[in-house]
Amino acid sequence: FGQRADSAHTSVRLIALSRVLLTKDEAVLLTVADKLPVGTAAQVDGTPIALIDLGFLLLRTSEDFERDKFIRQVVYLQTIESMARAKSITISPSDLDREVESRRAQVKRDPRRGGVSYEQMLQSTGMTIESIKAMRIFRSHVLLDKLTLLAFPKEKLATELKADRQAVLDLVGPRRRIGAIFVRALKTPNAIIKRSFEDAMSHLKKVRERIAKDGFAATAAIETELGSSKRDGGDLGWHRRGSKELPANIVHAAFEMKMTEVSMPLRTKDGCYVITVLDREPIPKDEELLSRLQIVRGEQLSRDILAKAKLEMKTQDTANRDAKNRGVKK
Repeated sequence: FGQRADSAHTSVRLIALSRVLLTKDEAVLLTVADKLPVGTAAQVDGTPIALIDLGFLLLRTSEDFERDKFIRQVVYLQTIESMARAKSITISPSDLDREVESRRAQVKRDPRRGGVSYEQMLQSTGMTIESIKAMRIFRSHVLLDKLTLLAFPKEKLATELKADRQAVLDLVGPRRRIGAIFVRALKTPNAIIKRSFEDAMSHLKKVRERIAKDGFAATAAIETELGSSKRDGGDLGWHRRGSKELPANIVHAAFEMKMTEVSMPLRTKDGCYVITVLDREPIPKDEELLSRLQIVRGEQLSRDILAKAKLEMKTQDTANRDAKNRGVKK
């Protein structure tokens, strides 16, 4: 990064602060974000703990894989900021306000939040609207959205939709909620997987008869060998036609079926399925498809930034040795 943190000095300050806490019966700890100075993680009896001090301590004490992850995140943010500067992209207060409104709307639509507002959610983590606006990761998200709009304008995406509508529908089009009963099988059964593919196909034909009497969910809760969906009556959740989470022939069959229809047994490399369509979404209008496609392209841009970040982690001893070797070569 071109700079070396004085982590020894930082550790001394934090150790001294911990001794104050240990020798006092009571200490006043302040962690409310909107009452703290900018760049401060907390205050103990008026003594500030700077965010950068906390960061240095975490960096020093973390495992190698954690340190690598943290540094990659910093490089990721710096790359976004550098790309934005190169394109003369800046952030205005209205840009931050729009992002806050977008997140408010997302929280409001999410049934898992149980009616909790975005402000309440932030407050539970010790943050406020103003403190999150000041966060580097929040601002980088806004910059990434602007970079995406510049790299993938609606006109370009509209051309992509016109050129291959089916590919776009596969990627961001309507989803189907798929129910499945899965039975493991092998070409040569063993003590763990006892069915051949022929046996599995034959068994699932009988399972279809049971479904007609007992219903799909009740039958799946007993018969399916997909443990994660067993308690949900075989519900595998929502999938688009281009989903990679399920075998391709299973997804393809689901998009060719009518609602509540039960498929004939379908073979895959790991076993056999019977499936049904539990629910489906309508085909969205082109404007919605383009908005979804822009989000996907933004995610792609984000992954590309991370993938291209080539990091070489060095200790101080390694860096000194490399510098010495470069001097010898000269």
